[in-house]
Amino acid sequence: MRTLAAATALLLWLGAPGVRAQEAKEPGAAPAAALPTYPDKPAGLRAQLQELLQAAEAGDEEKMGLLVNRLILPKPGEWFRHAFGEIGGGMAAADYSESSDKMVASLLTLFPAMNQKGYSEIEARQYDKGCKGNPSAQEYGVLLLRQQPVPLYAATLWNRGRTEGRSVWFFAYADGAFRYVGTLKTPATKIVPATAEKPTTPPDPPTPPPQSPSKRIRLRGAVQQAKLIEQSRPLYPSEAKELGLQGTVELQAVIGKDGRIKNVELVSGECLLAEAAMEAVRKWRYTPTLLVGQPVEVVTTIQVVFNLRR
Repeated sequence: MRTLAAATALLLWLGAPGVRAQEAKEPGAAPAAALPTYPDKPAGLRAQLQELLQAAEAGDEEKMGLLVNRLILPKPGEWFRHAFGEIGGGMAAADYSESSDKMVASLLTLFPAMNQKGYSEIEARQYDKGCKGNPSAQEYGVLLLRQQPVPLYAATLWNRGRTEGRSVWFFAYADGAFRYVGTLKTPATKIVPATAEKPTTPPDPPTPPPQSPSKRIRLRGAVQQAKLIEQSRPLYPSEAKELGLQGTVELQAVIGKDGRIKNVELVSGECLLAEAAMEAVRKWRYTPTLLVGQPVEVVTTIQVVFNLRR
């Protein structure tokens, strides 16, 4: 699994401003021991969220406050660094701590809103490894960044006919309960503009050396495709065949100065197909790209098509 330092920092998106999230007891509040513990499995997450919906339906604001504050992850620095590595995990932990106020306010409005819409059926999923749980492309992209196989959970709140729903992710399990860690996102790889840097003129010789190019440029997929010299075809996953899955997997790749793949991120596509596509693309090799006569790294998009009729 690639390191998070080679990829990008994780960002936490949260809603409106709110109150400070604390697990410390307030005067008159129920003791922490009164709150139940839940098993570390999808049924446990379902039970915990169901209790939140019941408190929202009853209009019990005090219980809602206790349950929502319990969703806050204790020791976020320790958890994020363990799950995503020292650099990216540290950044994510800092974002999490700074945004905990907004998180509480967002969750305090989310569950009453879901109750008003009649979203009473809860589907909980566990993401352990691979494509177990059928994660979306965005979810799978985050799962790939884990440095340790820390299970993550997600839930969808459905109406009774399951014609409408709202997904909430991710959750982590800690100290007997599930904690909301937020919608973790991987922003696009930073691109250095393809312009030459201004050289410095050494005292001897009097004329400056040739300009050095930027370290990384972006090229369209069709342009970079023409430079491909070694291409390993992906194996069609048997499970995907059984399910009749086909379609296009779109990837963003960083190609090193030597023409070899340095990093691959999933943009879109079915998880089962994406795993096979990424495994194959990591073995591809291109003719090095030159700028001002010097090799540079390239960021490009790659599309891998899976067609059952082929």
